[in-house]
Amino acid sequence: MEANKTFDPKMTVKMKQVKIIPPIKSDHSAITLLFNGTEEQRYGLSHRKFNSNLTKDEEYIKLITESVPVWIEELKDVSEKRVLWDLIKYRIRRVSMRYSKEKARLRKLKYLKLKLLLGSRQQKANRYF
Repeated sequence: MEANKTFDPKMTVKMKQVKIIPPIKSDHSAITLLFNGTEEQRYGLSHRKFNSNLTKDEEYIKLITESVPVWIEELKDVSEKRVLWDLIKYRIRRVSMRYSKEKARLRKLKYLKLKLLLGSRQQKANRYF
């Protein structure tokens, strides 16, 4: 467990297992770290997962398909491919979040309208009985 000596003591408490993997062709060994409590970790506001249901939404697919070439044209001055890819991913994430929030807002609005309509119909039905 020599690898533990290079870590902050606070981190070694959180480590469940440290393995050194012997190399096949390299002169460097890889290490794997397994931390305690990562299974129960809850995600905060800063952690965002992609909503895979968007990939089935034709309107979303069209939006992204049409946006990517525009973004590539806007970012044509970026010479490093990795930076370009990161910027495109950032824009996809931003558009996806905005799209999802708008869809949720519209869905909630539709739900509230239906709830009001149902309430008024129930009141009318109660008058007759």
